[in-house]
Amino acid sequence: MAMNNFNPLKGSKLFSNLNKKNNDKSKEKKKSSSTIKSSMYQRSVDMTGNNVKPIVYIVLVFLLVVIVFLVIAINMKKSCKYDGTNYINELSVYKNNSLILAKELYYRTRSIYSDFALGTNNVCGPFGEELRDGYYHKSLNVRFTTYESLYNYVNELFDEDLTKLLVSTSNYRNYDGVLYCAQSSRPKNEYYIGVESISLVDNTKTQMKYKVKEKYFSQNEDINCVNNCKYEYKENDFTLVNVDGIWKVKAFTLPY
Repeated sequence: MAMNNFNPLKGSKLFSNLNKKNNDKSKEKKKSSSTIKSSMYQRSVDMTGNNVKPIVYIVLVFLLVVIVFLVIAINMKKSCKYDGTNYINELSVYKNNSLILAKELYYRTRSIYSDFALGTNNVCGPFGEELRDGYYHKSLNVRFTTYESLYNYVNELFDEDLTKLLVSTSNYRNYDGVLYCAQSSRPKNEYYIGVESISLVDNTKTQMKYKVKEKYFSQNEDINCVNNCKYEYKENDFTLVNVDGIWKVKAFTLPY
């Protein structure tokens, strides 16, 4: 019975080699298992890191956007802060500047318009003897020898519609480019005194409307009156339009 426990290889060199190989395989298995676990842990760490980085970037971008919006909001609040005194001062300056422009253009307009309305000799100068159609004299005014020169002069101050109204009346004719004028005149209203006031009533970026209050002696008053005189007032529209960056007259009424 004792022979059942007998191992003929025990103690032999072959047995030792087999035990060594078995031990080596066991170590390799343990090492392989350890390597696999380490690799799985590393992947887990990498995956966790890869997931965290985009979240961090998103949070940073969000914070940056919030900061930018806060800066913009603060600046807008500062720029839009209402200061009653400053607003009134700026509005006053704007109105004063627009009134200065209006007065300058109004007096120029009145002067040029009256030249056309009161007598063609103011435009054409001395009339030449040469006639066209038995009625129109050739202009001898060195400034306006051609119809085009007169048109351009008027159009510097008036818009197209008002320019055509002044230059295209029956008093002025274009014959082959040369300016001819009819002899025509009328008296000035002797009761007219002058401008009482000019006020801005409406304005946009391209148009400004004014009311011009004109002062007259009453019809039954002596025009040479100095004290305790009776006066009358009339209001006329005066409109400026912006044409290619230049303010021109669109509406005007000659007060005399």
